[in-house]
Amino acid sequence: MPLRITFVLYIILCISYSLSCVSAVQLSRTIPLSGKNAAALNTRITQRRHELNSLKNSLDTSTPGFFGSGVSKSKLKEIDQAVAKLKSAVNEYLICNSCLRYYVGDFVDFAELDQSPGGYTGLLIAINLKLEDTPDDKLQSLNMNVMDEQKNILRRKNDIRDRNIHMAIDFPVISKDRESYSDQYIDVCFENLKVDRSWNSHPRGIDSSMSIDFGLPSIASNYEKSNQKMSEIQKEFIKAEGLIESIVQKMYFDMAKSETELRDVNEDTYSKQTMLFVATIVTLCVSTLGETYWLKRYLETHHLV
Repeated sequence: MPLRITFVLYIILCISYSLSCVSAVQLSRTIPLSGKNAAALNTRITQRRHELNSLKNSLDTSTPGFFGSGVSKSKLKEIDQAVAKLKSAVNEYLICNSCLRYYVGDFVDFAELDQSPGGYTGLLIAINLKLEDTPDDKLQSLNMNVMDEQKNILRRKNDIRDRNIHMAIDFPVISKDRESYSDQYIDVCFENLKVDRSWNSHPRGIDSSMSIDFGLPSIASNYEKSNQKMSEIQKEFIKAEGLIESIVQKMYFDMAKSETELRDVNEDTYSKQTMLFVATIVTLCVSTLGETYWLKRYLETHHLV
């Protein structure tokens, strides 16, 4: 029994270690049509964020802290209400659209963060999106929105028409310890909005595949793999080019050989036709002279001349 428990614990540790080393994710999915009030939610979130920023900017810059002395309770209450309204609008937005949440701590360990000499701690995130088919611009519009846990827009791309989309995001890590770092995340949202308001229009879902790389090592590794694939493809192209060149050379050789054979056949046919023509002319001349001589002898024999 203890041996079995030890084996199970070993398997769990191995799985946990393997999951902790994952620094990239890739998935394929169909982006469904967004809710009816998706477009209005964007405007509401912008208004809520503007109200919150206005309240923060109205605070005295000399205040030692955000919740320190010098800030009235009414002002703090207004800020709390503005934050609550923003969170409520964002939650409605997440439900109304197709969103995926990724906790950065699941992909990059706190000790592996990119720290600059100035004290800035950030995480480079690369997002690659591939659409199997482009949206119908007469019926729908596809937008992509990336937000952090504080509802800030990190990157946004409106009216996507290209099949391949590449994004690089410098994600600022505001946590100072490992525990709070595990709560940081990004939301990757897709807005598949209906543009045509007619009742008989039916926008469709969009098939897509997306890969996200967290941290420079993962991005560099995928870049190296892409270069290896490109070098392999280049080698295959070189082989195909050599094969095509050999086929073309063989075709040239066969054409030259067949051209020589056809020339010989043509010359032989021409010589035979010429000989036949000469023989025909000679035969015609001989027969004409023979008939003329016979007619003359016939007339002389019968004393007609």
